[in-house]
Amino acid sequence: MRRVEDINHFVQLTQTLKQDKTQIVTNSLLLPGEIERLTALGQMMYLPLPTGIAFLCDEGAFYRLYYYVDARKQISFEKLGKPVVIDFVYREGRKPDAVTNMQEEWQRCGFTPYSVNRKMSMSLVDYMQCKPRPLMRNGRQFQIIRAEPRHAAEIEALWRAVLDPFNSAIPEGSALLRQIEDGNVFCIIENDTVYAADRIQVENRRGSAWQVAVDASMRRMGLGTALQLHNFFTAKKRGCHTFFLWVAEDNTAARMVYEKLGLACTKDISETYILK
Repeated sequence: MRRVEDINHFVQLTQTLKQDKTQIVTNSLLLPGEIERLTALGQMMYLPLPTGIAFLCDEGAFYRLYYYVDARKQISFEKLGKPVVIDFVYREGRKPDAVTNMQEEWQRCGFTPYSVNRKMSMSLVDYMQCKPRPLMRNGRQFQIIRAEPRHAAEIEALWRAVLDPFNSAIPEGSALLRQIEDGNVFCIIENDTVYAADRIQVENRRGSAWQVAVDASMRRMGLGTALQLHNFFTAKKRGCHTFFLWVAEDNTAARMVYEKLGLACTKDISETYILK
């Protein structure tokens, strides 16, 4: 594997494939800002394939793979030093033949289906901002705050205890500290102990929530709901027009909670495959 130096290098690599008169298909939905972030951190690598190229984003516990390959040729891919994850995103009821064919190709290389997630979204244009207030739950007072570096270890431990590492791409170490310093990580605390935390992302006036987690001992106390309402407030304040998140297709309870908050299921589906 070799490092992708910057976004210009990324574009150059993909354009070279197109110049070869190949029938290129890709699963990449990477926005320019995300490519710039990954390359600046040295977390994007590329691996030439006989049929094209694979971009591998180092997510700590695994690599996330974005492919640009010739649809007419058979894919060949060997296992790496840690698991590799591929996401296939499509509209419900309209899965393109190219996606089905690629899933079959990657399965032939050893990848197996892992999870199915659905996108939920809402408009923030007419959303009424309500400044977050201290939370009273069962006689206890909690606060929603912007995380500080001293909270990093607790947040990382919470995420690892609660979240699926292959669905959530948990930031760790210096990557988590950068997210905290950028003001993207929020947590709910009592006496400076972290009981819930998540991360928001803002790009192109769209806000999104990632790594939403509540300590198991604090479930059913409304901390997750409070965290999401805070996300809407923050995203609106940062100029976002829409907000979205992904939820497991079979997690009916979570979907019902999000619907009560104003989010609605879209037709966007993401199927994740993994090579361990």
